[in-house]
This record gives sequence, structure tokens and C-alpha cells, in this order.
Amino acid sequence: MGSDPSSGDPDRIIPSAFPQGYPNGTLSGEFAAAWMVEQVHKYPGEVIIYSGGALTNVALAVRMDSEFARLAKGLVIMGGYIDVNLLQTSGSIHQANINSDINLITDPVATKIALTADFPDITVVGNGANQIYPTPEYLDEIYEVKNAYTELIHKYYGTTMPFWDETAMFASLHPDNILNSTTCELRVAFRPE
Repeated sequence: MGSDPSSGDPDRIIPSAFPQGYPNGTLSGEFAAAWMVEQVHKYPGEVIIYSGGALTNVALAVRMDSEFARLAKGLVIMGGYIDVNLLQTSGSIHQANINSDINLITDPVATKIALTADFPDITVVGNGANQIYPTPEYLDEIYEVKNAYTELIHKYYGTTMPFWDETAMFASLHPDNILNSTTCELRVAFRPE
């Protein structure tokens, strides 16, 4: 607990993954779902709910407040590779595996709750986000402003990982710049254990 992410189990965390040391922040006392509910009530029709991972907190907010989804401006999900999920219908186990989406399958119940909630708009940014990579020049430009975060990005991020979250947020804030989009109906089917 506290600032030790291993929770007392030294085999749980690899210290070299924390070159700047373990996080030392403290919890605010609030939790994400309650905060999101508060914000959509405070700013109805203005708040974009963004999920760059499992939709657990979004689903909790939907269940906490029946007006939550309707009061939000919309929901933006990074992942949900709908465009390549169609490849899963080919019958190839390999295609189905590489085109599944960790952000949706981590908590399928939450995914179903979020996707069936009454959001005015749901944007799922799929494979398009896999096309945008940082360049060495861009990383150098970021590093012109020196701080702990830019140092970590410059030293460790590299050019091998796409700008998934950045592209998804760009799509939600500047939809006029999107060159290709598809409207579709989504259903979540799962077999609980």
C-alpha cells in the first residue's frame, strides 16, 4: 500500500520498470465513476467521456446514475477494432486472436453496459489510431520543454508505439478532420463463467 506498488510482494513489480522511482501520490478520496457523474450534472451536454482502457468506470457511472449517459456529450473509446474485427468472421483463429481488443474484452460486462447506454454519441476509434506514430523529430520537439514527463517520453517512448489515445482524443475534439468513418450497430455477446 502507499507508494509501494508491490503491496509487499517483491515479485509483483519489477523495480527497473520505475526508473524515476515508485509513484508517491496519494488518493484524492473520490473515485472515477462518482466524479464523472458529478461532472456531467455540473456541465450537461459538454462533457466527453473518454475511455482508453476497460470500460469499468463508465459502466459504474451508468449504473450509479440513470441520467449519466444522456447528460454526457458523448463517449469516446480507444480500441474496439470494429474495422478489423470483421476479419474474425473468416474462421481463422489467428485472425480472431490478433484482431481482438484488450480494452473491450478486459471487462465485457462493462463494455456491454457502456455500449448500450443512452449516450448521445459513441465514437470508437479503431485501427485508424494504429496508423499514427511519433517521429524522432516530434520526440525532440517535445523534449525542448524539459521536465520529468518529457524526459521519460524522450528517453523511453521511442517510435514503435502508435499514438492510440492521442488519435482517439483528436477524433473526438476535431471530427471535421476525420477522412473516413463508418456508422454501425454494435452488440456485445459474451459467455460469463
